[in-house]
Amino acid sequence: MRYAAILLDADETLFDFRAGEAIALRETLRAIDLSGEEAEAAYRRCNEACWRALERGEINQAQLRIRRFADLFRCFGRTDDPALADRIYVDLLSRQAIALPGAPEAVKALSRLAKLALVTNGISVVQRGRIGRSPFVPYLDAVVISEELGCAKPNPRIIHEALAQLGGISPTAALMVGDSLKSDIECARNAGCDACWINGKRVPRESGLPIRYEIQSIAELPELLRENAPGE
Repeated sequence: MRYAAILLDADETLFDFRAGEAIALRETLRAIDLSGEEAEAAYRRCNEACWRALERGEINQAQLRIRRFADLFRCFGRTDDPALADRIYVDLLSRQAIALPGAPEAVKALSRLAKLALVTNGISVVQRGRIGRSPFVPYLDAVVISEELGCAKPNPRIIHEALAQLGGISPTAALMVGDSLKSDIECARNAGCDACWINGKRVPRESGLPIRYEIQSIAELPELLRENAPGE
């Protein structure tokens, strides 16, 4: 199928978020005098729980930013200001724009095949900072960030907003590309568009999800779409 729009997730699809997060987290914990492997592991547990709560609609992005550090400090019996820790972390994370191997070349190639939108669950200042420092900017026709829209994937509104910004393209002519079954692939199903799952770890596919394509890296996608385009 030839698509009019390709919607791209950001983290672990285009950006090496784990590498950037590790740098920002380590520097943040050092700044608040809470460094070490135990603190890093505790933060990740708290952060993951908050993001799952966000996806379930139980908290908003502003609450997430504070709660994850409040929960972290509670783990260590600390009474530090979570808002200060958040400001330090967000500033450091916004500077991390590490692209995954092959992602810049893939995005450039995809821009010749369809309109492109970046569709991400994320904090606006973080994502805008990283995107602005990235090589992807010249090829993106739209950027939709959950905090700015007030909802997060898998809510289909985020895909509908991206398609509206691209000129009112129908979901049936769009492909959502991402690594998360819970947010990206379920969002595609909810919005009525095709999905391409980036399964870099080769985990078993869950049943019931409308995955049209499965790849290990965004670098594979341009050639795959060219091979499956009608008349080519």
